[in-house]
Amino acid sequence: MLRGGMLTPNPQGRRRGLLPGMILLTVLLGAGALAAEPENPAGRAYVLKNIDGETVLLGGFMEVYTGAAPQWRLSDVRYSSRWRPVESDRPGYGFSTRAIWLRFRISNPDSVPRDFVVEAPYPMLDDVRLYTPVIERSRTGFPNRKTERYIEQRAGDRMQFGEREFDYPGIAFRITQPAFSDRTYYLRLHSESSLNATLVLRSLRDFETHASRSFQILGMFYAVLLAMLIFNLLLFLSTQERANLYFTVYLSAITIFLFTLDGLAYQ
Repeated sequence: MLRGGMLTPNPQGRRRGLLPGMILLTVLLGAGALAAEPENPAGRAYVLKNIDGETVLLGGFMEVYTGAAPQWRLSDVRYSSRWRPVESDRPGYGFSTRAIWLRFRISNPDSVPRDFVVEAPYPMLDDVRLYTPVIERSRTGFPNRKTERYIEQRAGDRMQFGEREFDYPGIAFRITQPAFSDRTYYLRLHSESSLNATLVLRSLRDFETHASRSFQILGMFYAVLLAMLIFNLLLFLSTQERANLYFTVYLSAITIFLFTLDGLAYQ
């Protein structure tokens, strides 16, 4: 602007020049804030506390996605609007050729990491996959930017028993939750048998105690069945009574069925 033969700066032009820079700065700061912490889309979180001696049913903290094709990946269902709250502590979804997805949130308010085990007690599920989030800080761009990726763990009766994380007939996953963290976990179930989606959370120490005690109880139970089977077989051989033979065959079939149902046949 020319005033009295002198060129003076135009305030309006200066403001117009600053406006695009301010808008760009605002957008960049907003993007950095959104990238600072990954999204947790699931419902209310279970807060880890002193869970020693407790068995926590996760049904009340889970959401479910039904009707997924078996070949779908986590990225196909993660941000869908079809997630619904689970209405039972022990949910079941019958027989289906489709896959069932579950998700739940765990929060650790403590200053130290916490180890725990998520167990699916029904051992006849064919294919179970747990997706555990891992948060990584970006080395480039915004210094506070964090990215999230998922690690897949597999279990189920189609998996070799020696490849499982625990020497246990059920399905169990060990999880380490970082300090001061809130994480969303995803679980995919696909099976030709009934889709029993009960999930149990225990501390690592309680799970090891539970597994050892379960083996002892099952051992005593099947020892009694085996003793009855041998006794009735010997009784048939000595008396030739067909009733004893029929009972021996019946008891053998029941023993094999229960042995499979308890997951011991796969072991």
